[in-house]
Amino acid sequence: VSILGTDNGPGTPRTGSLLLTISVQRNQGPPVFSPSQNFFASVNENVAIDTSVITVQAIDTDTVSPYGIVKYSIVATTSLGSFFFKINSDTGEVRVKAALTLDDFTPYT
Repeated sequence: VSILGTDNGPGTPRTGSLLLTISVQRNQGPPVFSPSQNFFASVNENVAIDTSVITVQAIDTDTVSPYGIVKYSIVATTSLGSFFFKINSDTGEVRVKAALTLDDFTPYT
């Protein structure tokens, strides 16, 4: 981008110019979970509501804010995972949201 500056002095105006290079930062990469795409955790069915189960972590290589900030959420699926568990959108900590008293072992996704 060329920029021209002109003064308002008496007589003939004087000018100066410069060439400005603007680097546009874009959202280049998706968050990547570590250590892998799948996490596994187990919890006893009699734990108290709000018990911490696991903390997941993803890293985004974008260095310019807000593109490198990762927010977490539980996506509603056909299982009851989002009914029984909640996640802190800033930290990735998963906690028990409702009583887990069931007769059989049930995996939640």
